[in-house]
Amino acid sequence: MIGIRVFTRGISAEERPRIIQASALAITDAFKAQGSVENVKICQWKWHPDAAECKPGDFQQIQIGATYKFKFTTGEIEAAVSVEIFPSPKLAEAIGASNRPLDILIETVGWAGDEKFHSFYRLLDLQPNAAVEVIEEILRRLAYQDVKIKTWQGIRYARVEELIAWIKTSQNYNFDLDNAMPIHYCPWTEQLAHDIYRISPPSYAKLGGQRGMEKVVKNAALPLLKYLQEHYRTRKTGRILQLIPHTNPAPSHHHRELVNTLKASVQHALKTAASQGAKKLLEEKGEITWEDYLREVIKEFKKSIEETIQRRKKLAHSDV
Repeated sequence: MIGIRVFTRGISAEERPRIIQASALAITDAFKAQGSVENVKICQWKWHPDAAECKPGDFQQIQIGATYKFKFTTGEIEAAVSVEIFPSPKLAEAIGASNRPLDILIETVGWAGDEKFHSFYRLLDLQPNAAVEVIEEILRRLAYQDVKIKTWQGIRYARVEELIAWIKTSQNYNFDLDNAMPIHYCPWTEQLAHDIYRISPPSYAKLGGQRGMEKVVKNAALPLLKYLQEHYRTRKTGRILQLIPHTNPAPSHHHRELVNTLKASVQHALKTAASQGAKKLLEEKGEITWEDYLREVIKEFKKSIEETIQRRKKLAHSDV
């Protein structure tokens, strides 16, 4: 699966459908550019995609509350693809299509040579080069697809990529970081902080809260970006960070290693700040503020990530 979440903050109800439609058009055009697309069907639905009425069609009139189904073929890949466009992001969560609010869900089922796959995540391991080309084509088209929006300065045209909070490819309908590879974040520190918060030990994470985690990630942005580059090819443009999976070893291997490191680092930082850090602050000041606690978390988190980068460098040198 590939899930796409459009911004909610600062986006009006009138503008949201235009952004989603432009995103869906970019996705379908990307598949057409990377292979053969046949048997296109448009399935209209109101409450649930399974209760849709389907008929032959094309991608010229992308609509909200519809599923676009087609057969995609390229090289050794033959897949049935469905692009579901939800009328409300909460509907995707309510009907079990995602564990988080979602605007667009792309499902791919098919064969890669002799191997069957049920998700784009699995396809990345089976045919990494071809799957990465599809991802890159989607990102390219989102970068030059424009949509008209209203801002406090007036009407302007914005690139669709600036209006998408995140894109991830998942093993199933769970889009948390330990189950899904991120492809696009905007603003990247805020979106990554949300993901790290969800994989942190809840009893410790709540001490700083989600706002606190955003501050931690923002302050640790440089070492975090360096570590992400160990596992992904990164493209950073302003607030946007795009992550192209490395193909050797398998993308899922890189992602598991990344998640394990982030989990261990944030757990260590939160626990150390709540114990040794808190003890030191109480001895020095006699009290602990939210800002004091976060400073300790930031220090320990940055230190842990930097140590991981150094260990990987030493291992790389020893293998040469």
